[in-house]
Amino acid sequence: MGNENEIKDLVQSKSAFLPEEIQDLSAARHVYSLDDEFSKTKKNRSLLFPFIVLAFMSVLVLAAVGITKYTEWKQQKAVLSITEFDDLKLGELLSGAKKFQGQLKNAQTELESLRKKMDEEMSAAGSPSERNKIRSKYQGRIGSKEREIASLEKEMQSYDFKLEQTVKKAEEMVNNYKRLHELKMNEQRDQIILKYNPKYDNARLNAVIHASTSPAVKRGDPSKLYQQLAAKKLITAAGAEKLKRGVDNQLLIMDRLLQIPYVNSVRPSLAQMHHLMKSSANDYETLVTALFSLTQRQEAAIRGYQYALEQYGRQNRESGFIVDARDSDSIRVYVSKVLKVRSGDRAMVFREDDQYIGTIEFYMAGGEIRAKRVELAGINTFHPFDKILIKQQGE
Repeated sequence: MGNENEIKDLVQSKSAFLPEEIQDLSAARHVYSLDDEFSKTKKNRSLLFPFIVLAFMSVLVLAAVGITKYTEWKQQKAVLSITEFDDLKLGELLSGAKKFQGQLKNAQTELESLRKKMDEEMSAAGSPSERNKIRSKYQGRIGSKEREIASLEKEMQSYDFKLEQTVKKAEEMVNNYKRLHELKMNEQRDQIILKYNPKYDNARLNAVIHASTSPAVKRGDPSKLYQQLAAKKLITAAGAEKLKRGVDNQLLIMDRLLQIPYVNSVRPSLAQMHHLMKSSANDYETLVTALFSLTQRQEAAIRGYQYALEQYGRQNRESGFIVDARDSDSIRVYVSKVLKVRSGDRAMVFREDDQYIGTIEFYMAGGEIRAKRVELAGINTFHPFDKILIKQQGE
């Protein structure tokens, strides 16, 4: 039974890899040819593809060239060039000086060692002749070493001199670059100053800003004037306060701007604006005060005329009369305060008790009674003090 199961598993495994139907192996087969496939591909190939590739490569080349040129330009713009310091060969001088310093130190050590050995041997010698031999033995070597040391010291002095000169040149280069940097910074500073502190080239404008601001203008106190205007209802109390606060705020801003250290044409412009603002405010308030005073005098004169007209009307027992009829559509009239005249009421006008001149119609204009001509009798015209006989509506 176990063998049967193994056979079934083998058949199932084989069916997973082999097709259910195996074609006839002797039948004609289709042969895959590379030449045929390439010829088909050649026929289907688009002519646009080479141009796209060429354009892409051109873009890459141009980008590479642009980046290279930009990098070279940035390097050329560098203020301090390292190659200029390389030309000084400061590194070589330092290396040479260090080398000779080491050789000098070794030579001095060797000389000290020779002298020490000579002293030790001479101390151990028993006779003067032996000591002379020892001295002769070391004298040549010691002299040679001393000459070597002298030569090295001379070389060291030469290198010290060259190094000192090179350091001076380096300092001069640094100072030159520093001065160049300061010049550029000053130039940029001047450009910035001119940008925000320009110099005017207009002759009229320069004449205005440089005009004298002496004597200094002192700001007056317009509170009394505003109170008088408010009392006459020419301006509200809130409006008067707003006007005064607006002028004061402008002067406050100008005072603060003048504390900023502006230069060139800006400084005199602010000073002149400050002077003109205070002067104009004072002149405006002086003008308004004068106009208000004139208005008060005119009001007093008008009150006198009104009193005279009222007295004339009482004495002649008239309800009213013509005052000024030069404008037939806006005739000024006097009407007794006893009468209540409304817009639309009409009145007949007489010169004598029986001489009819014409008819007028009343209307209100700015709180004042005015009249307009309705008709005239014949060739007559209205004259001042022509009598008015009022006929109110409904009569």
